[in-house]
Amino acid sequence: MYRIDLDSVGSTNTYAKELILSKKAPEMPFLITSKEQTAGRGRTGHSFFSPKGTGIYMSVAGDFDMLEGCLSPTAAAAVAVHVSLAKLIGKDDDLKIKWVNDIYLNGKKCCGILTESFYDENGKRYFITGTGINLYTKIFPDDISGTAGAVIERKDISEKLLDTLPEEIAEQFVKILCSGNNRHMDYYREHSFIKPDDKEDRDLIRFSEGEIHQKAKVIRINDDASLEIVLSNGQKKRVSSGEIEIKGINYK
Repeated sequence: MYRIDLDSVGSTNTYAKELILSKKAPEMPFLITSKEQTAGRGRTGHSFFSPKGTGIYMSVAGDFDMLEGCLSPTAAAAVAVHVSLAKLIGKDDDLKIKWVNDIYLNGKKCCGILTESFYDENGKRYFITGTGINLYTKIFPDDISGTAGAVIERKDISEKLLDTLPEEIAEQFVKILCSGNNRHMDYYREHSFIKPDDKEDRDLIRFSEGEIHQKAKVIRINDDASLEIVLSNGQKKRVSSGEIEIKGINYK
């Protein structure tokens, strides 16, 4: 996979999009990494704190046709990241996927994922999946200092591993996309905070859609990564976007 390494960039997703639209992109899929992002972006307009030299900030871009058979590239990326980080720290008990695009370690967010799609002037569609990992970030802004955390101590990772980890994640991600199936969702469900088959109080969430906030119970995580939920008023609903807070993690 062609790889572009940058010292600093506003956003790896934005940079990848600019390359494609200006017809300067390499052969697809390709990987972009940067030592820092000055305007890192997350879902729903949130920013992603990306200080220099303490994390992995990367994007994989490709033709939208690559996604045929894969119903959720964001979930595929979450699985690829989880597999690599679990191998890095030597365990996966406390490493969890929070629907739909975050990875948590010991109850703290250590990774966020953002997938975007767009068309060029000829109507050809592309996707870009960006991943930000707080690899050994120690100092966070006040507004996220209580919820964000790092994966590992700097002394515990070699320069070689630091260099190869983004490529390992990207290759695993592309392998899942090209598999033509959604078997990775079994892994996603297994390592998710949400366990619909567990005891009743394990799968309670607070679901937010716009300005509406409701408590809900999760029935199922589908292969397209959508949730089937039951709201507190008994209404059943299938959701593919929005924000959730998980009982015991984000609220008591």
